[in-house]
Amino acid sequence: PPVVEELPAFYVRQSNQNSYQVSADYVYDPDGDPLVFKPIVSEMPEGSNLTSQGLFTWSPSRNQFASLKGAPVYLAFIVQDQPEKAEVRGRLKVAQT
Repeated sequence: PPVVEELPAFYVRQSNQNSYQVSADYVYDPDGDPLVFKPIVSEMPEGSNLTSQGLFTWSPSRNQFASLKGAPVYLAFIVQDQPEKAEVRGRLKVAQT
């Protein structure tokens, strides 16, 4: 299965399109198999997106941004290797700048 190490925090700004590319330095497959990222929709903030290549984008609203001040959000996602489809969960800490 893929390996997911602890990712660096993702610091977002209000009213901006914030992007975070999950790095192969932190998420990889020991066999070198291609990876597919899958969002866990129930844990994604409204308006955010995670592509199958591991690009997370989000433009937090004023309220969403304000809620990050007291408590960062942890976004869970699934990484799946191809073609075996072995899966592992990862998470990304999202906080205010």
